[in-house]
Amino acid sequence: MADVVSWISGGAALGSLVVAGMAYRFSRTTRIQAEQRDERLNKRDLFLSLHERLCTPGQIWGRRIIRDQVATLDDARRLRSSNSEEGRAAAGSIGMLNTLGLYVKRGYVDLDLVLAEWGHVLAEVDKQARFVIEASSVNGRLPFPHFQDLATEAVKWVGQHAR
Repeated sequence: MADVVSWISGGAALGSLVVAGMAYRFSRTTRIQAEQRDERLNKRDLFLSLHERLCTPGQIWGRRIIRDQVATLDDARRLRSSNSEEGRAAAGSIGMLNTLGLYVKRGYVDLDLVLAEWGHVLAEVDKQARFVIEASSVNGRLPFPHFQDLATEAVKWVGQHAR
């Protein structure tokens, strides 16, 4: 009888270990899935926030100024030296696109999503924006490096994804 009780106790202990192991594995899997879901939602929310900011009238106006008023480096220098609202709007729009590029580089938002939504816009202002960037250089150091990296990717992407 003692052997039976010992065998049942051992089986119960082993069963308890198995159940505890399964519960731990379930808990770990659930936690990992929740973290992955949260990361996807955070990336989505951050992208939507950036998207909303890029769609403001001031941002659209700044990109329009770059596209319509800057055809050469001299145009960019004139715009920069004018200290006008147009110059500030142009610089502000590049600054916001630079932030978008930084967030892509750091993995905070997905490159594919950014290019699908903003690739054509980035490619459209790339050449003129680079004139503005060059006109804004300080001691040979160019500002907005993340914009430049993202715009380079966008130009390639647009070449492969014509509208």
